Amino acid sequence: MAQEKFNPWHGSVASSIAEFHDRISMMAPRCNDRMLFRGQGVIANPLPRFHRMGVVKDGLPELEKLQIREFLARFSRGYAKDSESQAEWKILALLQHFGGFTRLLDWSHDCLVALWFAVESRRRDAHKDDEHAAVWVVIPLETDWVNSDDLTTNSPCKIDTVKFVEPYDVDMRVVSQGSFLSVHPFPRSPMDILTGFTSHWEKLRKLGRMFQIQIPAEFLDSVLKELVQLGIDKVSIYPERRPDIEHYVQMFNSQYSDAPEVIFETISKSVHVS
Repeated sequence: MAQEKFNPWHGSVASSIAEFHDRISMMAPRCNDRMLFRGQGVIANPLPRFHRMGVVKDGLPELEKLQIREFLARFSRGYAKDSESQAEWKILALLQHFGGFTRLLDWSHDCLVALWFAVESRRRDAHKDDEHAAVWVVIPLETDWVNSDDLTTNSPCKIDTVKFVEPYDVDMRVVSQGSFLSVHPFPRSPMDILTGFTSHWEKLRKLGRMFQIQIPAEFLDSVLKELVQLGIDKVSIYPERRPDIEHYVQMFNSQYSDAPEVIFETISKSVHVS
């Protein structure tokens, strides 16, 4: 039983920062410079916001284009010199950092930043008293990355396999969070989420290139205290606010997050995705 506790497939456990570092070194002792980390308040597979909408609705790709166009219409000044693809990469990265609906997923090259996100997001869900927080660790290969040419010439909206990308420096949050992103294809049916999409993570886990470290609920407060002592806190994670973007994201999310099927049908007919 003790060995299974530290099996990468089942998730190992850490009750302190020292144990957290030990688990990382034990799982992949020679890959520290290639690791990316994602902290979550739940131990489930990582899913982008679009994939968490429950029922897969027609019109999601069109909704993505609509969001980009609306954002560009409001905040166009910073993108005048960019190609269309560059602007889309920048806009989706910025929307992701401010909580928008995107095909992107946040990762960090800093394991302690990911640990803070895991502990803090789990502590906000007070009703989940007995559930663990989790940090996912992934080791991408060179072929798993979006190449630099694609950032200039290929839209993120055309990505049809899971890829990783280092985002443009669009906000101080990108720097302070050591931000990297994974970009994901949209699900075409509910089974894409249950099988086709999550199977990508499961494949990486079986190859030993992805594993999970869980933080038990009873150690959340003590781990957070350790992080604060090391200077990892909300102020360092979120160094500045952008009320204009925050307001736009909240408005868009409230308009479309619970939209009925007819809204998505209307969008898909009115917005062209090339």
